[in-house]
Amino acid sequence: MGRVSTFHTVRVVEASQAVVWSVLIDYSGMTRWAGARSVTMERSGQGDPRGVGAIRVLKSWRGTIREEITEFDPERRMGYRILSAVPADNYHGVIELSPSNGSTRIAWTNTFEPRTLAGPVVGVVIKSVIKGIVDRFVKVVSLEAKRSAP
Repeated sequence: MGRVSTFHTVRVVEASQAVVWSVLIDYSGMTRWAGARSVTMERSGQGDPRGVGAIRVLKSWRGTIREEITEFDPERRMGYRILSAVPADNYHGVIELSPSNGSTRIAWTNTFEPRTLAGPVVGVVIKSVIKGIVDRFVKVVSLEAKRSAP
């Protein structure tokens, strides 16, 4: 086991929690922001097909990542763990949504243990990738909010 790395990314977007949540749980739509060419469901969740226990498979030019949904509280919180394809163990992510002066605060927390001797480098790379994902997610949410506005 390596040293645990944890980092937080926080953004505020001018969109309702409902709009942010709808983009977050549109797994096929993850191709717009997660850097994946395709996203498929390997297994449905308990209760909601996208909820706890669901396994989604993200394919990109970098390879295939399998993620399992571990928490699912609509319009508030989603947790996931990566099952394969990252150079880290015990990778967990939590996305929390909360109101912020008519907008939505998105707090994305990631915890993992870099798997290689180059742990600090792996940590920097993973943080950079996640930051890019969060930034693209916020852009897609902003576009969706404008599109769905009356």
